Amino acid sequence: MYRYALILDDDLACAAFAEKALLGLGIGDVNRVTNMSGALASLQRLPDLLLTEVVVAQQSCIPALERIRQLGASPTIIAFSARATRSQVFRLQSLGVSTFLEKPFSAHTLRQAVQGGVPTLTRVSSRGADLDERLEAYRALYRLTNAEIDVLRHSLLGMSREEIAVERGVSVNTLKTHVKSILSKTSCPSMKVLARQHQRAIEVAPFAQSFEGGR
Repeated sequence: MYRYALILDDDLACAAFAEKALLGLGIGDVNRVTNMSGALASLQRLPDLLLTEVVVAQQSCIPALERIRQLGASPTIIAFSARATRSQVFRLQSLGVSTFLEKPFSAHTLRQAVQGGVPTLTRVSSRGADLDERLEAYRALYRLTNAEIDVLRHSLLGMSREEIAVERGVSVNTLKTHVKSILSKTSCPSMKVLARQHQRAIEVAPFAQSFEGGR
């Protein structure tokens, strides 16, 4: 089992979520860093497990990964993002990333990745059980209510606000209250942006087989 884990992410909710999952696996020494300068400074002590967002505080995580290679260390590296491009994923692979997870991910998926059970890019579909799993990840990560999850589900399926209001039997003003809460909790400027992030994660999935890191 890993002795020391470093989490690099400026999304405080996600970092706390990941830390809780790692502590639940018995990794007692977990450090969270929210910017690249702090990450580079923290590498005076090298982790044997690194969890990193692809972009941290508007800066790429690549300098930290390059520094780890320069120091001759070879930790297990798990990267995650909701907006990673194909070129970014391939670059991460070349720097030692063994697993790439799409945000938001469930605690179960993260535990599997840490334990070596997810050797390739995790695929998430927009329909059926996969959408349910993704919504549960949103619920856990951002503490969304049942009503907010239901609104988010319909929104990701392409329904308009008016259609969602009719489907749920509520007024448009009530729906707007739910939407405002969802956007505040997820730090997204609009539902369109949230939907684009969700869709981008789905579009990344088809090249999962090209991303075979392993340990």
